[in-house]
Amino acid sequence: SQGAVDMITIERTTYINAPLELVAEYLGPTHLTEIWPGMIEVSGVEEMSAGGVKYHFEYKLAGFRVNGDSETVEFSPGPEIYRRVQKNSGGVESTVAWMLTREGESTTVKVKAEYEIPNFMLSKLAAPLIRRLNEREADAMLWNLKDRVESAHGG
Repeated sequence: SQGAVDMITIERTTYINAPLELVAEYLGPTHLTEIWPGMIEVSGVEEMSAGGVKYHFEYKLAGFRVNGDSETVEFSPGPEIYRRVQKNSGGVESTVAWMLTREGESTTVKVKAEYEIPNFMLSKLAAPLIRRLNEREADAMLWNLKDRVESAHGG
């Protein structure tokens, strides 16, 4: 990426009344279009030999359609703490780290997303607006995740 690039970091935490395994399963690529508002399509999903996944995605943010590829760069699916980091390349460079912590029969979910705002977006929209849109997406995604998983778990 060329020139000065704005970096955005978003961190969110939620508490889900369901076991860690169920939450981890729901964070797989097959459910992303259900829970992530801007995610239009996920395709070409492959399991990686070291664990984790890679896939192609199409995403819409602020009216821009972005295509990219995601791959797991860090994966430690422990029974008490599950961590997976996805590196996304393509229209927007980003890293999304998930950390699930078992709390008895429930799970604390932390997500940390770091984005570079590409120049084609900055030329049309102010960085603070793009940040707000990304924060809103993160909030909605976690709310949807909580809702789906708790419903599936009968919570």
